[in-house]
Amino acid sequence: MHYNNFGRIAEEEILQTNLLREKSGIKITKYVVMPNHIHLLIEIINNFENQERRNGFSKIIPQSISSVIGAYKSSVTKRIRQAEGHGTPCPYENSEKPVIWQSRFYDHIIRNQADYERIWNYIDTNPLRWELDKYYAF
Repeated sequence: MHYNNFGRIAEEEILQTNLLREKSGIKITKYVVMPNHIHLLIEIINNFENQERRNGFSKIIPQSISSVIGAYKSSVTKRIRQAEGHGTPCPYENSEKPVIWQSRFYDHIIRNQADYERIWNYIDTNPLRWELDKYYAF
């Protein structure tokens, strides 16, 4: 995968996320930036206190996956808009509003070594399957 300016921004922000979150026990251990999405393998180390805390009314818990992804998306969006000005229509959101990211993300808890190896391999080989992506033409 050869990154354009947006891809380089996305990768730089992954590396910056690792630097900023290192002391809180959160680390992106594997990633790939694709033309229209990213895959991240995020490891949470010694973060047991957040498992017991509950926030009502959909408030994001600090150092949770949601807060990490939200901060990442925000940083990338800010830098892309500064670089290019606007964003582009998002084909999978069926919206004419200029956006950088789809509104949601998919997460999966890795529960065993086989699952870890399957996901690691999926991330590793995802660029080889890019032409099969339903948004490949975009």
